Amino acid sequence: MFTSTQIQQLLSATNALDTYPIDLLIVGATGSGKTTTIEVLMPKGKRKQSNKRSLLPDIQTVEHYQVHPRLRIWDPMGSGDSPKRDELHEQDINRLLRQSYPYQHKHYAFIDMVLLIIDGSSRDIGTAIKLINNALLPNMPIERIVIAINQADRAMKGLHWNSLTKTPYTPLKHYLALQSQSIQQRLTLSCKHHLRLPVCYSARHRYQLSELLTSLLQSLPREKREVVEYPHHSIKTNAT
Repeated sequence: MFTSTQIQQLLSATNALDTYPIDLLIVGATGSGKTTTIEVLMPKGKRKQSNKRSLLPDIQTVEHYQVHPRLRIWDPMGSGDSPKRDELHEQDINRLLRQSYPYQHKHYAFIDMVLLIIDGSSRDIGTAIKLINNALLPNMPIERIVIAINQADRAMKGLHWNSLTKTPYTPLKHYLALQSQSIQQRLTLSCKHHLRLPVCYSARHRYQLSELLTSLLQSLPREKREVVEYPHHSIKTNAT
């Protein structure tokens, strides 16, 4: 899925780090399209494959996907089915974001950055606000959090979507631009932190996936998150 230029960006960013791969956590409500997003980001021939054996034994509801030797995606169970499920989901995310690993007499946070996916076919961003305030911001710097809006094709209940070219007609384009600005403003107001403008995309139709990747690559950390405390320890694989 990566272009040659994007691969060079990924390599350039990770070459400056003490260890790699970059570990990206994908979160979002049930139905936001996390799984579909991961599948289209995976290289051809590796789609729908994941390492089911979690590297984090105390977190049972997470799978990881090796998208590239320098980029690994973590997918915890979804939220939004019930208040109890939401609570368990937040607990898992909190534990995962607090995991650390030792490397050359230092300890680094296991997760390097987060992608929060919002369902563009729904106006409800309550789950996103709760995740940001209760799980992400307490553990992750704001500049390492990327927001994206999936299911652009269903944003107007399927209207104004060109099923042949798999792109939006002008009315939907305008709606998506306004939706992105509105969600950015609502999240910024609710979380009291300025969040970058979310990318609207459709994983199902591969619309604006390149823009999503560009947003992620622009947010790649330039250094690992060193932790002073010694919380939950994990083993970082593929470290160099």
